[in-house]
Amino acid sequence: MKRIPHAQNVAKALRSVRLAAHKALKGMNQLASQRMAKGDYTGAEALASKAKEIIQFQAEVDVLRKRWREVCGAGDRASKKSVTPLWTYYQPILKAIVHVGGEARRADLEAQVHRLMAEGLHPADREPMARGNERWQIMVRRSRKALVAEGWIEDRTGPLWRITDAGRRAAEKPDIGKTLGVWGKPNRLYRNYVSTDELRNFCWQGGLPLSRPSARPGGPPFRSATSYCPRDPWP
Repeated sequence: MKRIPHAQNVAKALRSVRLAAHKALKGMNQLASQRMAKGDYTGAEALASKAKEIIQFQAEVDVLRKRWREVCGAGDRASKKSVTPLWTYYQPILKAIVHVGGEARRADLEAQVHRLMAEGLHPADREPMARGNERWQIMVRRSRKALVAEGWIEDRTGPLWRITDAGRRAAEKPDIGKTLGVWGKPNRLYRNYVSTDELRNFCWQGGLPLSRPSARPGGPPFRSATSYCPRDPWP
């Protein structure tokens, strides 16, 4: 299911209406309190009656927001549940590069990745997207930035994806994607979380470098999840 154009704008507009109505209700309650303090009970009662109408209006906006989510969001949520997450591609990509000799062009790499992941791909992963490419192919291409940032493939221009020594080690690690993003400070590139003990084991078994230069020129130092690993052995 394709997304509805400008659906987010509609959702933001409805949310703005809800917030504005909340502010109006708050202001109305303050006015009613002031009238009560002055002994103007009739005026306070009139304001309270109007406040009830605002509350009813809020409820109607909530129903409208829910209805809008059903119109444009239900299909998207179903698709997201059936789409393979980005981090799942990292290790198959690294293994594919190792398999072809340490470097590969994207077309050859995609063929190897598809061979490794074919049985695990969901129907939504095979949906056509930009320029006729299937979703899984787009995900492979999007993975490059993360792999470079982690130091698993070389940061270079050109068609070749060339693996690093760290990338070769990561290709042999079990479930590397699940070891990234921990302790409430996840790297934006990763969405899965693990326990502290799992991270300790990953680091102690020969994890990635503890820190690296910025992933973009002039940017702040890049910190991956393994930046939290200690330099000394765990007791």
